[in-house]
This record gives sequence, structure tokens and C-alpha cells, in this order.
Amino acid sequence: MNPLTKTDLLTLIALGENSAVEFKRDDLRPEGLAKELVAFGNFEGGALLLGVEDDGTVSGIDYNQHDIGQLEEWVMTVCRKKVQPGIIPFFQLIQDVAPSRDVAIIQVNRALEVLHQWHNDRRTYFVRAGTTAAELHPDELARLFQQRVVSQFEIGLCLTD
Repeated sequence: MNPLTKTDLLTLIALGENSAVEFKRDDLRPEGLAKELVAFGNFEGGALLLGVEDDGTVSGIDYNQHDIGQLEEWVMTVCRKKVQPGIIPFFQLIQDVAPSRDVAIIQVNRALEVLHQWHNDRRTYFVRAGTTAAELHPDELARLFQQRVVSQFEIGLCLTD
């Protein structure tokens, strides 16, 4: 993943949410963050913009809740404990996207394995469906597992050639 410039970020925001971009306020709960990142990983990857309202308004990061280091640590902890198998996303903070308002970008690649959210001792599987994280039905989940097994097999063939 490549770091985004402020101009890149403003362009993403102007284009609005889509299959690869999700806007979230910075008061997101750990299970909510995990849900969105699982959905991106089980689809084609994507970016969650923390500090952006659904309408594209930049509300920014509330540093009374998180300082910069704590925010990144919080994201990484959620990705190891609430996303299973654990992932390490690309994290970036862009300052002054709007006057005195910063935005955190959390980018996830398409996962090689099927990911799930772990919350309340329960596994829940999500995939990105348009602009939402949709829970997978059992038949959809079976297809996703089958696709990932085929992908891993194809990767193995490429590595042995």
C-alpha cells in the first residue's frame, strides 16, 4: 500500500463512500472497526477513513479521546484481537485535512484467508457489499472459503514454478 497525500485523501472524500472506501467518525467502537476491516479483507481490500462523516464532512480525530500514538496502537490492537486471523493494516495520519482536523487512514489488502470478527465469544463473517459491511449467509461463506482455498493453491503453484 502506498501512503496517500493530502490531495489524494481529499479526492477520496469528494468521491464518497464506495466498495473500497468507508467513512467513520472517530468514536467507532472496537467491534465496529473490526467489522469494517473484516469486510474489506474478505472482499478486495479497502480504506477506512477515521474522522470523516458519512456525508464527507471532515470532523477529525478527537485528541481528548486518543493521542496520535494511542490511536495507532488502538487500531493495531483491534486488528490483532477482534479480527481473526489477526491482520496488520497500513495506518496513516494526515494532519490538517480541514483546519485543525486530522484524518486517520486504515488500509487493508484482500486477505489470503477468510477473516471474521471476534466479539462476545462469537465469530461473525462480513464482506463488503457496495457501501456496507454485510454479514455472510452460510452458502456465501462456503463459497468464500472455497475461493480462498483455490487462491492459496494457485499461489502455491506460482511459488513452485
